[in-house]
Amino acid sequence: MAAGRSFISNGSEYVPLDLKKGELSFALAPFNPHPNVHTEGLSPQEVKEIVKGSTRLKAMIKEISVSNGVSEESVVKLVDEIVDEIGHKMALPAVRTVAMIIRGTLRRVISGIYIEKQGLEELGAAVKRYPVVILPSHRSYLDFILVSYFLLENNIQLPAIAAGQDFMNMKVISSLLRRSGAFFMRRTFGSDRLYKLIFTVYMQTVLTNRQNPIEFFIEGTRSRTAKTLHPKLGLLSMIVEPYLHGLVDDVLLAPLSISYERTLEESLFARELLGIPKPKESTSGLFKAKSLLFTSYGSIFVDFSKQISLHEFCIKNGISRIPHGIQPRNDFSFLPGEREMVLELGYQILHKINKKMKIFPSSILSSLLLHFNNGGVERDKLINWMDVLKAEIEKRGGIVHWNNDNSAAVFDHCVNLLLSSGCIRIKDGRIEIAKVEEETRLRHKEGCTVFDIMSAQMTSSALANTLNNGYTELILGHYRNQLIHWFISESIMLTCINGISDIELDVLKKRFILLSQSLCKEFILPPGPMEKVFDDTLHCLIDRGLIEISGSLIFIVSNEKQEVLSSLLSGLIRPFVAGVWVMCLYLESLMGGVQSLKLTLRNTQQLAAKLIHNGFIDSHEILSLDIYKNTIASFNVTGILFEPELELEGRDRLVKVLNAPKLKELTFEIGRGLLINHAQLKMIKFVLLVNKQGQTRLSQYYEHTRIDERVNIEADIVRKCLARNEDQCSFMEYRNFKVVYRKYASLYFIIAIDNTENELSILEFIHNVVETYDRFFDSVCELDIMFNIDKAHMILDEMIINGEITETNKDRVLAPVAVLDRAAGHK
Repeated sequence: MAAGRSFISNGSEYVPLDLKKGELSFALAPFNPHPNVHTEGLSPQEVKEIVKGSTRLKAMIKEISVSNGVSEESVVKLVDEIVDEIGHKMALPAVRTVAMIIRGTLRRVISGIYIEKQGLEELGAAVKRYPVVILPSHRSYLDFILVSYFLLENNIQLPAIAAGQDFMNMKVISSLLRRSGAFFMRRTFGSDRLYKLIFTVYMQTVLTNRQNPIEFFIEGTRSRTAKTLHPKLGLLSMIVEPYLHGLVDDVLLAPLSISYERTLEESLFARELLGIPKPKESTSGLFKAKSLLFTSYGSIFVDFSKQISLHEFCIKNGISRIPHGIQPRNDFSFLPGEREMVLELGYQILHKINKKMKIFPSSILSSLLLHFNNGGVERDKLINWMDVLKAEIEKRGGIVHWNNDNSAAVFDHCVNLLLSSGCIRIKDGRIEIAKVEEETRLRHKEGCTVFDIMSAQMTSSALANTLNNGYTELILGHYRNQLIHWFISESIMLTCINGISDIELDVLKKRFILLSQSLCKEFILPPGPMEKVFDDTLHCLIDRGLIEISGSLIFIVSNEKQEVLSSLLSGLIRPFVAGVWVMCLYLESLMGGVQSLKLTLRNTQQLAAKLIHNGFIDSHEILSLDIYKNTIASFNVTGILFEPELELEGRDRLVKVLNAPKLKELTFEIGRGLLINHAQLKMIKFVLLVNKQGQTRLSQYYEHTRIDERVNIEADIVRKCLARNEDQCSFMEYRNFKVVYRKYASLYFIIAIDNTENELSILEFIHNVVETYDRFFDSVCELDIMFNIDKAHMILDEMIINGEITETNKDRVLAPVAVLDRAAGHK
């Protein structure tokens, strides 16, 4: 067992890793792990040879040779290259070297690493008897190195680790990692059947050899938001296959929860969420990150869940291995029900990881600061509500690491930690979220972010500050997200009731299911049918005294503390709900059309920035691209969107609205839940530019209108406008809206607006549009619009987003068009 005095926390005994041990004593410490009693004792090189000689791979080599018309020798040569690219090595000196580097780093920035004693002992016993797969949570690059380090310290067999191929760009580091047990895989296998088979056979050979446990991340990639990601099932399926084929009697799956009080990559994650690409992994980049060594990142806890026996899990789910006994070994395929079993297994693993994740007080404080984000909060108020939220987490089974009985001392520790991250500041005795000053504004490389075409205006406008303040809130949101899974269904239901004195049970149920479906890829929702989740959540909130039911009516309990708590819990998911709403707004303007995913994300984020700037939404977290990616994925599942996958290399996916009525319903319901009047944003219904002959030269609609209906509307409105003389006013009522028009030379500029809007302001806006066109085209005429229709639309899109006037400054409107012109080589 690792050196250091153990202690009890939340009912579990923890042993600290000794980071202060001398380097020489660490390097010379004996490492003699007990081997698995069933291991064949194969070396990494022997594993490679077994892979190359597998009957499945030989059959694939022959198939490719025939289908591609190439020699088997050339395919074998390719196989050798791929196996060498994947294969791991295991050299103890390399492991010690990596561990010493990590120890030296952690000693400077981490106050302590604490390992759950009982779970560690159970893992050590398991690897001696069974094939074991270690499945850690993934919040930091430190995760897989950290696992090898504490296993090395405790004399437990080191794992073979599935690592992303990105690390291969780090020349020296990649060599050290490979010799420390890492085997590398491509991020996607795509349609490369040969690579997929080689990797599958390699991983299964390591598993059945039992020389080393296998380690991989069920979430696939690091969670930039600190929320648990949905499981990736590729590697898990590869683990299940040898069991079903009878190559092993059982496999033990060991979920591992690694909790960081403060994540080393917090700043990098926030920038990535804003759309700034992460720097490629490189050795030089690693050394450039040395600034991390001069700040405090708190403590790290490692907790073990009860191991899952694959054999017992299959029996419980009614899966038998017998049918696979008659399947050819070269042609494995999952039978009905088995893929569903793998999916359930993936979520079971994540549930266990979530349940054991520590909640730190800094997560609670971050949640409160984001909720009470209005000019700062008094110290006593924050301390009081930290105690309240801590109690609520513990009622639901969460583990809060409260390392001091004195809440004031805990609070001071959290404040110091967040101050060192630059997220908060103390002003006039109040704690508030820090605003990024002008001189420390985030720097963007041209073409690097989703704001790339707006770069010219953002460096000198309020939108730049909006983005910068989003950076700060996203870091705080990263820590708030660590506790959000304990409240997710309750937060959804309270959001559905938000702002309403009472609500019918059936209406609440409909809204709850609608919102849950829209967030199904944002969060891992409770298992089971939605109706059951609704009933369980309803009774939970009633039992906790947050809502009451009278007949068929539901209402928030009329008590100041309970009302604030209800608001706080619904506020936990408010940025995500607001993000869904912004995506709905943008997609409404896309109805009837198809757009690339990349452009959809960029334009939605741009809309979000302007909505924040104009005061419609107060949360800067909605600038996160991750929210919009997850929303699109949720809409694909629920049938609102159709996002066909394009197989061609380098092609972006497409987004198309399939269910317009459901999208409109969702927009309204979420806007109501956010207490936003949707009608505010629909001042403009469409814009037309027509000539004196009644021919339409430009049309832009901001509400879904069928093509045949557009033709009829345009013909009718144009006829009425042309028939009016100069003595008549420039606006008229038409159907259920108003039309404002203005004639310039041979062109009529026509805008349809809501009945509540000010006609004179729209008349001035039309003049502003014409002046903008005049500046760009040097006195605009009909031919300019006809031959530059793309630029005419782009200028209009900069001024109006989804029916809302968002920009009137001519310099800022024309800046992105000028950027594109320069990129195209135009003067």
